[in-house]
Amino acid sequence: MNITIGNPWAVSEKGGRLNNEDSIFPLPETANSNQNLFLVCDGVGGAEKGEIASSLACESFQTFFSTFREGEPNADFINKAIRYTEARFDDYVAIHPEAKGMATTLTMTFV
Repeated sequence: MNITIGNPWAVSEKGGRLNNEDSIFPLPETANSNQNLFLVCDGVGGAEKGEIASSLACESFQTFFSTFREGEPNADFINKAIRYTEARFDDYVAIHPEAKGMATTLTMTFV
C-alpha cells in the first residue's frame, strides 16, 4: 500500500488561560510532504511554565529523532526519546528553578 502525505497543517486555539500552551512539530511554516514525525504538546494547566514545557518537549523529541534515528523507531527508541526529553527538562529546571513542576502532554505519530 502506498500512502501519500500532503502538506500538514495545524490549528491551535488559546483556551481559558492568558497564554497558549500548545506546541506542534513541524511548524506550519516549515512543514512539507516529506515529514514523517508529527508532535502535538499541550502544557498542563495549573503547572508552572506549560508553554515552555510543551515547546521544549517538541524540540527535544524532534532533536532526538533527527540525531539518533536509524530506520523505523521501535518502543525502545521511543522510550529513549522520552528519557532524553525528560533530561532536557531537568537541565532547564536546573537553570530556571521557578519552572519546577512544569509538565506537558505529548502526542506523537510517525508515518
